[in-house]
Amino acid sequence: MGENLIKNIQIENKNNKFLPERLVLQWSGIKYTFSKRSLIFFSFSMPILGSLIYLFLNMSFNSWVTAIFIKQVSYLLDLIFNIKARVVINPDLIAIYLPNSSRSGRVLTSCYGAEVISIFIGIILATSSSHDRKHDMNIIWRKTKIIIITILSTYLSYMFRIVLMLAFVHYGMPMHIIHDSSYYLITLTSFI
Repeated sequence: MGENLIKNIQIENKNNKFLPERLVLQWSGIKYTFSKRSLIFFSFSMPILGSLIYLFLNMSFNSWVTAIFIKQVSYLLDLIFNIKARVVINPDLIAIYLPNSSRSGRVLTSCYGAEVISIFIGIILATSSSHDRKHDMNIIWRKTKIIIITILSTYLSYMFRIVLMLAFVHYGMPMHIIHDSSYYLITLTSFI
């Protein structure tokens, strides 16, 4: 499959070896055409958009997202594992306390995957559509669906990560081991 893609690029763009005037990709029998400008736009706008989205999610007036997230985690802990966790929400601190444990946790925006969501939305928004008009008709609807699916899947996977992590901590596993390993595991599966 990769060989066909390279052959298609070479056949369509014989004149310029390094960066063709138009990059042509073929996927499932459909050709998608991209210009140099769209590749440069993607390279610069993706990190900028991702950073701006993350900064927006990390602002103090968006702490309601974190509060809703930790309340849902507390509810799932009670529902699945019968652990009565106590949630404390203040303007400066959002924390969850486990019963019969000296462990408590401060909840940050990274707990619900704000970084991963920001990166994915930056990639989705910065990816330009093909120059072929027949494939460009539903681009806004397709990007909207992809963004919604990305946000929901990342949010749910991080929620179950926190629920399982707190359940393991409640039953005696050291916090530093389960926190670090589950973070890298869930981030890897989110990118896959």
